[in-house]
Amino acid sequence: RVKKAFAFDKMFAVIILISAISLLLMWAVERLQKKCMPWENSNRD
Repeated sequence: RVKKAFAFDKMFAVIILISAISLLLMWAVERLQKKCMPWENSNRD
């Protein structure tokens, strides 16, 4: 029996996981930026 070269289900699971982690990190950095640099917050519309 020939094993598939690509495990598409695992590949998509990893892509979704990496996307979720990157969105979470972007959100965390934005929150940290607003907390640490309040003067930047007042210039935004």
